[in-house]
Amino acid sequence: MINVAPLVLLASLGCRSEDDTGPVDTDTVDTVDTVDTGDLDTGQPIPENVYTVDEDVYWDEDITLGTVWFIAEGVTLTIAEGVTVSFLPSAGIMVDGTLISEGSAENAVHFVIANTLSTGNYGVSLGGSGDASNIDHSTFESINLRIEGGATASITDAAFTDGTLWVYTRDAFTLTDCSFSENRRDGQTAFLARDVGEVTVTGSTFSGVANAVIYDGTTEAATIAISSSTFTDVTRAGYVGSLSDSPHTFTVDAVTVEQASSQACAFYGTDATFTDVTISDSRS
Repeated sequence: MINVAPLVLLASLGCRSEDDTGPVDTDTVDTVDTVDTGDLDTGQPIPENVYTVDEDVYWDEDITLGTVWFIAEGVTLTIAEGVTVSFLPSAGIMVDGTLISEGSAENAVHFVIANTLSTGNYGVSLGGSGDASNIDHSTFESINLRIEGGATASITDAAFTDGTLWVYTRDAFTLTDCSFSENRRDGQTAFLARDVGEVTVTGSTFSGVANAVIYDGTTEAATIAISSSTFTDVTRAGYVGSLSDSPHTFTVDAVTVEQASSQACAFYGTDATFTDVTISDSRS
């Protein structure tokens, strides 16, 4: 289920030109003229400039989005490997159905801004249920990814540059072989998980970011484990249990932290265990 409360839409949605617009799926036209006036599961009305997709769509060519695409419940958007999805200002993808990235380790799917004026985009927001969506082998450049509920339980081999991964409200989530870089602007967070019972981060790298990992389980026996990962030139590597009154468990194994300008790790109400951890050139 997608939460649309933070969605801010600007009046420039429909502005396109042949110079900045890639091919668009021929079966479904990207236009704000086709608007579904129904409600999301949140009970909030769909904004007027959202394009609702009510049948399966397959993107096998690069595409530029000029509005917010809403993938309805029961509908699947599939993106072929190697495809680049570009976002104009206030464009985005909201999924209550399923999003399938067919990217591979050799040929990822790319989510990027269309130009330097497109930083006000909505990004990609995944809801839905049944862990049906797949976002593995994808790159996000100045594009944020938000995952809620049962959209997917894990991400493997994803790269975030100047982008944040938010995960909310599920039993467990695993991040494997992912990278985060260049997202220090305005104190950004690379990976934030809230109201998630168990989080696992392994084989991942964080470089040139502000808060690398923030975790607040908000449930009893909330647990986060970080292993075989590196943190370089960060403000904080780990920030655990900051808002919750519930006890947390924080396990760190085979981790290197270099150049943390604030706390290398900060944790509150947390039982922490560190094994084979190296912290250097860090404030505390």
